[in-house]
Parts: sequence; structure tokens; C-alpha cells
Amino acid sequence: MEVKVDTSEVQKALNRIVQIADGELPWKSIGITAELSVDQNFEQGGRYNTKEDPVGGPNKWVKRKKDVPWDLLQKSLKLRQSIYSKPSKDGVDIGSKGLAYNRAQNLGSPGNNLPARPFLTIAPDDLQKITDEIEQAITEAFE
Repeated sequence: MEVKVDTSEVQKALNRIVQIADGELPWKSIGITAELSVDQNFEQGGRYNTKEDPVGGPNKWVKRKKDVPWDLLQKSLKLRQSIYSKPSKDGVDIGSKGLAYNRAQNLGSPGNNLPARPFLTIAPDDLQKITDEIEQAITEAFE
């Protein structure tokens, strides 16, 4: 007597798990979600906990001492437009490129009397979206 078991669906799921382990999570989509979250920081005038914490929170950026007709960190829009995400096999990098002052604006510069205005933060609801995307990719591996 011989019993044949069709393992093709199991094999497909295992192959998908191997692909996920090899870095085929939806990194591009995750990067876009992160970029949109950072963009909202500019829209809302900051959303952070502390300058070292990449998770967004209730704090707004420190206001300027003098009144000017443009919003914080948005005079030329260069900083806002410098935000990027770069997906790779192992993850996604999110940052600000090409400007000499992006680090000082994000972390502050006491020597220049510049307060930290953390713009590279991701709001908790956007982190949940990213978690959901990862979970969905893993779930689909078993379908």
C-alpha cells in the first residue's frame, strides 16, 4: 500500500519563508510609510518624545525667538525634501541627505544656541502600520 501526500502547498509556504528570511519583506513600502510619517512631523511642527528617541510623541518643536512668516524648518523646504528611504535586502534606511545642517536641526547644537527639533521620528500609529505590513508578509507566506 502506498499513500501519496501532496506537499506542494507546504513547500510553497516554506519557500516564501526562505524568501522573507532572505530579505524580501516589503522594505520599499515600509520606507514610504516612514517617509510619510516624517513628512507629517513638518506638517505638524514636530511630534517627538526626546531628541534621542526615534518614536514620535506629543512634543512640538521649540519656537523661534523672532516672528517670521514661514513655519519652523520650512523656509526653503530643503530639509523636508531631503528625507529619503533606501530599501535593501536586510531592511530600509531612513534619513536626511545632502545638507550640512540636518544633524544640527534634528539633535540641536548647543554651541550655536540651536534647540533640537527632531524631525526624523516615526509616529506610533505609523510604526503600527509598519508592524502590520511585516505581519501581513509573514502571514502570506503560509497562504
